[in-house]
Amino acid sequence: MDKLDFKIESKAAGPYENGVNIFINGKNLIDLLKEYELPFAQKESHENIAGAYSGVGSHDLLDRICKPGEHVTIFTCGSCGEDGCWPMVIAIIDEGNSIRWKNFRQPHRGKNSKASFWDYSKFPEFVFEKNDYNNALKKLADPASL
Repeated sequence: MDKLDFKIESKAAGPYENGVNIFINGKNLIDLLKEYELPFAQKESHENIAGAYSGVGSHDLLDRICKPGEHVTIFTCGSCGEDGCWPMVIAIIDEGNSIRWKNFRQPHRGKNSKASFWDYSKFPEFVFEKNDYNNALKKLADPASL
C-alpha cells in the first residue's frame, strides 16, 4: 500500500496564502507529475508547463479528497492558483478497505484538446489503506500539525 502525507508550502500566486503539497511514498506528487509530463511538454516546446501546479488550501483540499469522485481537482495552476486554468484532476475511488487515486488527467491536454493529448495511462495509480488515509486526512484537518 502507498503512504500519503501532506506539507504546507508558502506561495504568492492565487487565492491561497499557503498551499498543501501532497507526498506519496515520501515523494512530492508535483515532482512526479513534472517528470511524467516533461516529454509531452517538450514536444510542444513548452517545458515550463510540465508540473506547473500549486497546492490548494488545507481545508479546500480536505473537502475535495475526503469524498470519492471521478473529477477531483487536487492541484491548481502554479502561476495564478485558479482551479480552471491548469488543474490536475483525478478519480478517487473508495474500495472498502482502501482508497485508490487513479485516472490522473490535465483537462487542457485531453483527447479533445486543441493542443496535444497528454496520455496519463502509464502514470501510476496509488492505493492507500483506508485507516492510514483517514489518519492523513485528520492531520490535514489541523494544518498546524503538518
